[in-house]
Amino acid sequence: MTTQPWPFRAPNEHGIAENARAAAERNMADERARAVRTVAGCAHDRSDFLLLLSVLGLRPTDSERNR
Repeated sequence: MTTQPWPFRAPNEHGIAENARAAAERNMADERARAVRTVAGCAHDRSDFLLLLSVLGLRPTDSERNR
């Protein structure tokens, strides 16, 4: 009988979690980019745009999706 390190994890379990984490990060980046574009469409001028972004905790660079 061979012993397994405790807690035993299936070999692909790490890959599943890593893929899920990467997908969640991509989705969050997409949401942030859409939010920045929405704010840009509603803002009256640049100062209004920057104020609205700061209220929402966003940055203008959030509209750039880095994949």
